[in-house]
Amino acid sequence: MFRKLTIEQYNEILSSKAPTPGGGSALAMVGAMACSLCQMAVEVTLTKGENEYLANSLSTFKRCIDKLQDLAQEDSTAFEKILAVSRQVRSGEVDKSALQKEYHKSALVPIEVMQVCKRALDLAENTKPYLYKYVASDCYIGVDLLRVVIKNSLHNVYANTGLIVDETLKHSLEKQAEDVAGSL
Repeated sequence: MFRKLTIEQYNEILSSKAPTPGGGSALAMVGAMACSLCQMAVEVTLTKGENEYLANSLSTFKRCIDKLQDLAQEDSTAFEKILAVSRQVRSGEVDKSALQKEYHKSALVPIEVMQVCKRALDLAENTKPYLYKYVASDCYIGVDLLRVVIKNSLHNVYANTGLIVDETLKHSLEKQAEDVAGSL
């Protein structure tokens, strides 16, 4: 759904009192924009001459953009599912274990955002030496935004794991996220 919205429409929904989209969705969208900046710098550089490494990087940036746009929607869908299952738990339709499963699923989304952004960040860092100097700053901005998305997605992981009662699962998810964030 978010893919089809204009930036203005997305921001209007984001700033409303609606429960979704929220911060996790916004982080995924920022990650997609960061990858787009890096891709643009590569595209412009390639108009100045061929570079096999840069040409090969384009497909990875495109896949990251696509995946992050999907994850923006998945983040909202996961939170909506938590709200729905919470209502079912309160009405006695399902037990609390169903809610635990949703917290687990919800924690996986920001972890995946982090992983996709880390992949794009590593690629962007490696493309910087080859970039045309007048667009290199766009890639640098993209790199900084990717770092911000990774660091702040950790908060979303903790928000979800803070509600998980299985300590082993909780620590496993947090370790996955911390490993990505700690590699910055």
